[in-house]
Amino acid sequence: VQTVKDMNTLQSLISETQNAHSVLEITKLVSINVKHAQKEMKYVNILCLSASIAKKNMHLAQKNNLNSQTPVKIRELRNNSGDKLDRMQAVEIPAFQNSYNLLSGDSD
Repeated sequence: VQTVKDMNTLQSLISETQNAHSVLEITKLVSINVKHAQKEMKYVNILCLSASIAKKNMHLAQKNNLNSQTPVKIRELRNNSGDKLDRMQAVEIPAFQNSYNLLSGDSD
């Protein structure tokens, strides 16, 4: 990544890029990059929502007088694709049967 310090440098870089690629190619590449960025933002939003749910559930557990001696199990949930982005860890709190708190999307 190069930092552009003035408009002349920017214009020069644009000219070099246009010489190597057509405007249509550049537009297509920008479109692809925007789509990837949107997917990454969706993933980040899911992680934030999961963290919020986990925080709320832990608060409820404390409110229900669960102490630090309560056994906690950690499981890894995986999508069938086996993709690293599809792996999550979950905390199972016995007091909440069938309730899982999502912790992280990266278990490595």
